[in-house]
Amino acid sequence: MTNISKSAWVSDGQSLVEILIAITCFIAAALPIVSIFSFNMENTKIIYAKSITYSAASELLSQAVLIPVDLLKVKAGGVAISTPETATVFYLVDNNEKTKLFLTPLPSGYIREITIDQLDSGLDSFRVSVSVKTQDQPRANIEMAQTVSRNLGGR
Repeated sequence: MTNISKSAWVSDGQSLVEILIAITCFIAAALPIVSIFSFNMENTKIIYAKSITYSAASELLSQAVLIPVDLLKVKAGGVAISTPETATVFYLVDNNEKTKLFLTPLPSGYIREITIDQLDSGLDSFRVSVSVKTQDQPRANIEMAQTVSRNLGGR
């Protein structure tokens, strides 16, 4: 039988404790770095989704406000009209060339809607609202609106 001194056991025990302390310190230092990385990845996804929703909403609204007021009156009523997800051309009023909207294709999971409310029947004033929503990033949903009215001109 070999004779092992007590000091050999103590030094081995201390090195195991030192290793455990070093691992604990490493994990404590690594956790904030990992959480910052995951936070940045989530923000990147949100910024990407916001850029898509903003672009799609401004594209649709800028075209919708150019539609003649008489044709907006046809679709007024406050009901949200969804555009087909894969549509590149959409007619607000069935097959009327003056209501033809050109749409950029969106990734799956994005929904475009347009709502037309009549504000004042005497002045033919309408509120055109456009919303773009995504199922994956609800914080990126956006709604834009603009008022459109008939230009009566004159004095």
